[in-house]
Amino acid sequence: MPSLGSYRENITYEDWKRYCDLNILPYIIPEDTIFVGQSIGTQFLVKYLVESNINVKAYISCAAPYDVLNLKSTAPERAFSFNPISKLFKPTEREFRLFGNKSFPKYSLFCDDDIFFDKSNLEEYSRAIKSTPIFIKGKGHFNFDAGVFELNELEDLITSLLKD
Repeated sequence: MPSLGSYRENITYEDWKRYCDLNILPYIIPEDTIFVGQSIGTQFLVKYLVESNINVKAYISCAAPYDVLNLKSTAPERAFSFNPISKLFKPTEREFRLFGNKSFPKYSLFCDDDIFFDKSNLEEYSRAIKSTPIFIKGKGHFNFDAGVFELNELEDLITSLLKD
């Protein structure tokens, strides 16, 4: 799994796009590829897959924000503001609509205790991309900071998709 850098490191959409164009796009086999994105990476994937007109076997988002510019953190003491570069990752309404109309299955994993994105923001993302929402308890933002080092629900979903 490539590490694409973080918005906190001033990595831009164009940086991630260039990386994917060179290192991922040439190897995509649409009927066998499942993209999994987490947090701001989900916004990148929506824009990228629409912009590049890529279809895949399936798409799975984890802790996906709908609107990174108007967040309501579920834990004000942990609230933060995304770097201004984050606005470059946010798909337009048109991109959300085009992505939602793609024919491959889409799933959105959300947690009941995500400290960055409240449930309404997460649900809005799921509606925007027409994904099947899957709510999981006690996994925070699905990252190491939340103590999540494995995600059996994600592994099970990928396994079931690969059987199809």
